[in-house]
Amino acid sequence: MQISRTDQDDTTTLALAGSLDAATAANTDTPFDAVLAEGRKQVTLELSGLEHIDNAGVAKIMGLYMHLKQRGGALHIAGIRDQPRAIFCLLRYDAVFPEIV
Repeated sequence: MQISRTDQDDTTTLALAGSLDAATAANTDTPFDAVLAEGRKQVTLELSGLEHIDNAGVAKIMGLYMHLKQRGGALHIAGIRDQPRAIFCLLRYDAVFPEIV
């Protein structure tokens, strides 16, 4: 899995590509922790390059969502498609992230 980061004003965008699963979920620790440590409150996950996600990957994303929400911030999802989109809809996270639909 590959992760790239861009900051623009008060928004951080993290672009994830490849597979976010049990084998790669730990790769999100450093970028997710950095965003939280810096006090960034508006974060967008650009998922157009994400091809596969499993429960470990979903747990990492939802963990980031909860931390941001507790700090008065927000997590937005952009570009989600195919299998990752189907998983988020199956889990009813389209209610949490209305931009998924």
